[in-house]
Amino acid sequence: MEDKLFLIGHISEFCKVSVKTLRYYDDIDLVKPVYVNPITRYRYYSPEQTEIIFLIKILRELGFAISQIKSVLRHLGLDGLVSLFASFLYTGKYESLRKEGYTHLYSWIETNSYTPQGLSIEIYHITRPVSRIVGDFVTEIQVPVKKRGGSL
Repeated sequence: MEDKLFLIGHISEFCKVSVKTLRYYDDIDLVKPVYVNPITRYRYYSPEQTEIIFLIKILRELGFAISQIKSVLRHLGLDGLVSLFASFLYTGKYESLRKEGYTHLYSWIETNSYTPQGLSIEIYHITRPVSRIVGDFVTEIQVPVKKRGGSL
């Protein structure tokens, strides 16, 4: 059974969440390991649990309380967590993060001698995380650009 599962340390490293946090999630019944070895007491997690841990991490960083996350997870499962995250996209907090993203993007464009060409496109990745870096699957902003004095 253990050969298809991951030790707590591997999950911690992959998800960028401390072992202490994962033990806390176990203690409060938020994310329980799928198997605990009765002799060694090692905790083992399934690959599918990484999705839940990623979403919990994101929701915590966005200011959601553990009690909110736990309630949604208990009653609605992973799809409920995805919906909770999606609902955040329509709040004022997200809008300020969105503006900050545009500010950084346009600053980079200017600094690197590009000129925006046309409309920007926003792509929202809100289904299931596939990256270990939070910003890689939240929002993508695409802006067509042209190099000053040339073409791209």
